[in-house]
Amino acid sequence: KYVNSDSADVKYNGDVTDAKNTLYYKGDAKSVSADGSVKYEFYGTGIDIIADITAGDCEVDVYLDGILDKTINLKNRLNEGQAAYARPIYTKTGLKRWGHTIEIKTKNNGFTLDAFKVYTRPIRIVCAGDSITDGYRITNTSSNKTGVDLSWPHRLN
Repeated sequence: KYVNSDSADVKYNGDVTDAKNTLYYKGDAKSVSADGSVKYEFYGTGIDIIADITAGDCEVDVYLDGILDKTINLKNRLNEGQAAYARPIYTKTGLKRWGHTIEIKTKNNGFTLDAFKVYTRPIRIVCAGDSITDGYRITNTSSNKTGVDLSWPHRLN
């Protein structure tokens, strides 16, 4: 599910201004000041942050459940000097299905938040094929006597 930047559940600290663009989810976003932060509590197995990539250097720290997970430089490295609107800048999946908190803190300059995309179910991968996909009789017995399943479905799991 998508959660727009203007949702009452998204909490801001610092100066916040409205941004409008047809590329934004629901046409609007929130620009957060250089000393600001954004906090959102969600229930799910993963989350994306959708924000603008900026023309100049702009670093943000992303905290997941109170622990620094990643520092991201939002500078557009492909087209320096130009902004790119509404891009996924952070993705985290594989979380336990319970409540989580994500917080974005600016390190220098401000940034524009468009939305969060929350994954409410685990991502599943289906392997379609025959005995080669299943790894028929493919085991590694050199490391242990019971054998290790080397099939693609087992490895992806």
